[in-house]
Amino acid sequence: MLRAFTQAVGRGARVLEIGSGPGWDADRLEAAGIEVQRTDVTQAFIDLQAKRGKRITRLDVIDDPIPGQYDGILCLFVLQHIARPLIDAVLAKFSAALRPGGVLLVGLRKGSGEAREVGSSSGVYHLTLWQQSEFIDRLESAGLSAEQSQSFTGTDGEWLMVLARTVGGAGTAGLPR
Repeated sequence: MLRAFTQAVGRGARVLEIGSGPGWDADRLEAAGIEVQRTDVTQAFIDLQAKRGKRITRLDVIDDPIPGQYDGILCLFVLQHIARPLIDAVLAKFSAALRPGGVLLVGLRKGSGEAREVGSSSGVYHLTLWQQSEFIDRLESAGLSAEQSQSFTGTDGEWLMVLARTVGGAGTAGLPR
């Protein structure tokens, strides 16, 4: 799905990465000729990227505005940490920060309900699990149309990846729910 995102935004695109973590996905995008604005809310990841010589900004997608306009937003394995009542506002921010025809790639936990998990280094954290149809409805409410999706099982559960585009942008075919 990262390859599909890279192709969709194209060389020379300006991409906002939400939750850059160690920065490996941003590294891949930059190697493909894409300009990446790296962000994270976790100070340890900000420090790690700074040590790697990367420029990264602190961004909390719940509380902070998203300045600027982007050709794409990459948000992998972040949205599952956002409580269900807050997701619509976050997705609306993403939609507003995308240029017409802009592309969003999200990866999040698949399932139903909410849970708490204990990470090996991050302590206890919140999980919101999403069914594909429910999440696509939320994307559409925010002005985004799902073009591709993929599910996979990892060591820590089932995951959903969705590639969406701002409504009215080039190539909006939409996915069946």
